[in-house]
Amino acid sequence: MKRLFLTFLFVTLCVSLSAQDVITTKSGEDIRVKVLEVGQDDVKYVKESSLDGPTYTLSKADIMMITYKDGSRDLFSDYKKGISRNTLDKAELADLRPGMKYKELKGIYSTADYNVFRGEEKYNPAVMGLCSFLIPGLGQMISGEGGRGVGHLLGTIALGGGGTALIAANAALAEQGARNIALGIGGLVCYAGALALDIYSIIDAVKVAKVRNMYLEDMKQLAFDIKVVPYYDTLCMTNNYTPVAGIGLRVSF
Repeated sequence: MKRLFLTFLFVTLCVSLSAQDVITTKSGEDIRVKVLEVGQDDVKYVKESSLDGPTYTLSKADIMMITYKDGSRDLFSDYKKGISRNTLDKAELADLRPGMKYKELKGIYSTADYNVFRGEEKYNPAVMGLCSFLIPGLGQMISGEGGRGVGHLLGTIALGGGGTALIAANAALAEQGARNIALGIGGLVCYAGALALDIYSIIDAVKVAKVRNMYLEDMKQLAFDIKVVPYYDTLCMTNNYTPVAGIGLRVSF
């Protein structure tokens, strides 16, 4: 009877322990918890011993896997913080190629997706916008869109220069008593156009930087690296171990 009672107690204890979620960290530690939320970069939970206690947060980068009480699992062994969530499906990724420009990319990427971007930010959108504020088109040039940037710069110079020339011509006529209102209005219109193009250049530089960042991050998924590495092992032949050396190729996708 006593043995039966102990067996029942043991089974009950095992069922109780397995009725909780288990977080296995990359250091090999098992933490018995109740998972509250699995977020983009971290996991929120409460400890098994204190379900009404404080909420803890653990980065996915430190988690190997989560085993839930129903037996299902989430694996995070290949998770790397800072890598973007891919905004393209496999078919769209297949259409990407090196050297693509913003004119093509803007039809593939949406800047609205940038709020979930977790990749390397090679071109800071705010900094690129500031650059184009100081010199129209400079942000686009830095982001790898030289032709687009030069177009913004020359357009702003042309409009500003044209406005200045028209205003100067009207002023010269005014000195001769033959003021031409059309020249004055034309000059103001050119100035307004230059200002509008300058503002557009700032907005465009921010968009270009975002799209280029997403494109460059996705291109990493299509790249592969080949390395020549030394190879050394032992070969067992007729109960004798013979060292074997050579050269191998390691391909990383």
